[in-house]
Amino acid sequence: MHEALMKTIEAKMEAAGLLPIKKQAELSTRILKERLEVILPWAMEKSGMDFWIIAARENCKDPILKTLYPWDMYDSRRIGILAFHRNKENG
Repeated sequence: MHEALMKTIEAKMEAAGLLPIKKQAELSTRILKERLEVILPWAMEKSGMDFWIIAARENCKDPILKTLYPWDMYDSRRIGILAFHRNKENG
């Protein structure tokens, strides 16, 4: 009984264009990797930035911070800091 229900739910989700959680996580990870390896170095080069720091306090995050965390990373409990350094030789 449960198997038939699960198959029905999966079929409806697929028809609606929704992905299962595991597939959503894989897609999210691929998108983040693209952001960090391609888009971020390009944006830093175009803007002339060599170093970028994003700091977030507890319950007061920078809006961009969430787009740079992996999907399964916990929110900062005290202070969270991300720092990016551009390698001028490799982009």
